[in-house]
Amino acid sequence: MSSRRGSQQKSKAKVPKPLRGSGLNPSGESATNQLNILTEQPQMSFFSFDAHAPSIWQDDDDRDAPMSSAGNTSLHPLWSYGDMQGGSQGTFDNYSQGGPSQVPQTDVMQGPSTTASMSTSDTTLIQQGEIPQTDVMQNIDQPAVDTSMSQIATSSTSHQDPTRIRLSNDTIDEAVKAAMKLVTHELFDKDAMTTDKVTKKAMLMKVIHDAVPRCLAPNITFKDFITSKHRRIIANVLSVTRGRFMEFARKGIFNAYRLFPPLHSTTPPITYRKCVIEKITTDADGLVFMHIYTFDQDGWVEIKARFQNLFIMSNIICFIWFGLRQEFLSETEEEQLQNLKYMWALAGTATFCSLDEQSENKVQVDRFGGMACNRKFLAILNLTRTLATW
Repeated sequence: MSSRRGSQQKSKAKVPKPLRGSGLNPSGESATNQLNILTEQPQMSFFSFDAHAPSIWQDDDDRDAPMSSAGNTSLHPLWSYGDMQGGSQGTFDNYSQGGPSQVPQTDVMQGPSTTASMSTSDTTLIQQGEIPQTDVMQNIDQPAVDTSMSQIATSSTSHQDPTRIRLSNDTIDEAVKAAMKLVTHELFDKDAMTTDKVTKKAMLMKVIHDAVPRCLAPNITFKDFITSKHRRIIANVLSVTRGRFMEFARKGIFNAYRLFPPLHSTTPPITYRKCVIEKITTDADGLVFMHIYTFDQDGWVEIKARFQNLFIMSNIICFIWFGLRQEFLSETEEEQLQNLKYMWALAGTATFCSLDEQSENKVQVDRFGGMACNRKFLAILNLTRTLATW
């Protein structure tokens, strides 16, 4: 049966297109009449604001007023296009309650208005694409308000408190590692042997804070991240670094001060050692071990040169220059001299503590620190300050 039926093909209806230049649109109607369609004519916005309209107050009831539809499209809900073109006083179209006399002619920006219509000169300026002077005057105060507000915002931003940020774990680790190197600088200070907990804690906090990288931003503070663990790490490094003076003193103290009895001496070694240590640590000013000295025939100490003991000098040279710590001496000559006095006091304190260990019958090695070491350090430091020349 399918073969008996002919093939049925669907085709679109062909509508002849108007010739070019005939003045007809694709629908076959006159294109000239299409331009006169009321709905395709340009119209103003239906909102109540119009930059070119006169200043009138419009209530909520006025917004529902019908627009004029008599051929001329409306530029404003209250004014007809014909009134604008003619430059007349202007009449309300179909305004409720009738007449312009019932409209409160008050401008929000300028106060009461003297006229309810647009002048001919203003209309001409609008047609030429220019802004009437009256419209410019209405908005003259607005930029001043914006400028003042922007200044207030800028001033409020500039007076904000510095931003406090939280350091990352990597930054904290870098700060602690850097503090382990910078803490050596605290040995070049009067608090190098301090035992006061408050002073020592403040010193360790300052070292860690100074080690925080300064690549974040200017005037930015960070939240406190230092814990007791961090302070303990830096304190241990400080103690180990300071102990270098003690290690040097213990290794060479016997030969430097001749604590062994001379040959063919009948004095026991312990007795002889204790006698020598007592003389060089208590006679004269109590710092004979820091001078160049000799013993006379009666066993009395004779000082040849003050504060020029070669063993003390060797300890300082070994710690600063052999240990590559000369960067902590500062740059100016005055500061270098002051820092060398701190080093001299540390080396002298280490030597004194090492001699004190050997003054016992049974030698006991103690940690380089404590109240006794701190008192000796301050005593040596005060004495060196009173000396005009070494």
